[in-house]
Amino acid sequence: ACYMPFQKAPGWPFLLSMLFLMSGISETAAFYLAIGLGSFCIILIFFVIYLLFSNARMALWGALLLSLSPLYIKWSNTTETNIPSLFFTLLTLLFFLAYLKEKKRIFFTTAFFFGLFSVMVRYENLLFILIPIFSYLFLCKGRMKDQRMVLSSSPWIFAFFAILFVVSCQIALIYFVISPPSYVDFY
Repeated sequence: ACYMPFQKAPGWPFLLSMLFLMSGISETAAFYLAIGLGSFCIILIFFVIYLLFSNARMALWGALLLSLSPLYIKWSNTTETNIPSLFFTLLTLLFFLAYLKEKKRIFFTTAFFFGLFSVMVRYENLLFILIPIFSYLFLCKGRMKDQRMVLSSSPWIFAFFAILFVVSCQIALIYFVISPPSYVDFY
């Protein structure tokens, strides 16, 4: 049988190799990098929520809930790709939201390159980046005076994107985690 084995994305191994060039090959350094990125994710979630809703209290609650999440705590002290994936996805969304607010090309360019690297950390990040961006572009027809988003008159488009997002996450979960196909070689 001819099949291609499952290949992990090269972004996280690239970051680890750059770290190992600077500090020497050390498992401890890899854990510190992952823990550092996990810590910065809490700060990034604060800024993303603040840019979305212009409410510091809501942003603090979002950061608190993320920092106290049992799954987040569990994955923050591993060298798997979950936390770096979240870090670069949040950076992409943060710079995209900054671009929408300030209309400066440097923010869009930075969001684009962080988005590319986020996809290089985990391929499924393409969904987590494109769905919110396209949802915003299709659903928001303008900005109110207080800089909050206004949904278009058709709630069916919003429902379509929300269902698409949930279904794609569930398909990825079932396909790759719960029952991986026989041709996927994880080991």
